[in-house]
Amino acid sequence: MRIIVLLLIFLPCKAFAIQNFEISLSSDQIVKSKGFKGTNITLEIKANFPTQFIVEVLGPKSQYRIWQKEKRFGIWTKSKSFITHKVSSYQFMSTDMNSAELERFSRILLIDIFGRRISFINQDQYSPLEMSGAVSALFQIQKNSMYYLTLLNQENLEKNNVIQIPMAQNIMTGDYKVQVYLIAKGDKKIYTKSAEINVSREEFYDRFEQWTRNWPNLYVILSISITFIFGWIVNLILKR
Repeated sequence: MRIIVLLLIFLPCKAFAIQNFEISLSSDQIVKSKGFKGTNITLEIKANFPTQFIVEVLGPKSQYRIWQKEKRFGIWTKSKSFITHKVSSYQFMSTDMNSAELERFSRILLIDIFGRRISFINQDQYSPLEMSGAVSALFQIQKNSMYYLTLLNQENLEKNNVIQIPMAQNIMTGDYKVQVYLIAKGDKKIYTKSAEINVSREEFYDRFEQWTRNWPNLYVILSISITFIFGWIVNLILKR
C-alpha cells in the first residue's frame, strides 16, 4: 500500500472516492501440477470514462535470509546474516502512465519504497549502511528469481486497459491480492477495486512434495533403489 501512496503523491488528485467500474480476470485459480512452467493471468479493466491506472499484485508472505560475504585468504566466506520478518514473496506493479511521469520513479526510489516494507529480525545489530545493502540484495534476488516484478511501462499491455500478470513456475501457493487504482483524468478522483488469485498444487503432487520434505533421507534411498532396479532390468533385457 505504501508504494501506491507514494506514487500517487505525484498525481494532482482532488479527492478519494469509490466508484463502480469492472475488472475481470481470465482465471482466479492456478493449479500447479508436475511440470508446471508458469502462466499469465489476463486482467481487464473496464470504465466508461478516461482514466489512468495502477495495478499492484501482492503474493503470500515468506521469510528470507540474506548473507553478507567477505573475502578471507582469497576465499569468499559468509560473514553476517540478515533475517527478514515475513514479506510478500511476489510483488508486481503495472501502470499506463506515460514516459514523462515514469521518469520520476528511478530504481533508487523503487529500492527505497521496497525497503520500507521490510524489517529484519536482527536489524539492531547492524549499521544503516549494512541494512541498506541487505535490502538492495533482497530486491535484486527477488527480481532475478521472478518473485519481484516491477513493470512500470507499457510493454505488458495488449490493448487498452488489458494487462498480463506473469505467474512464474516457482511462485508460492496461496492467495495473491490484485489491487486496481483507477485515476479519473477529469476530476482526478481515485477509484479502487480488488480481486484475488488462488495458487494451489495438484493433490498428488502436493502430497508427494510434502512427503519428500518430511522424509528426505527415505526419498533419497528410494530414488537410488528405483534407479538400481531399473538399471538391473535394462541390463537383463540387453543380455538376452
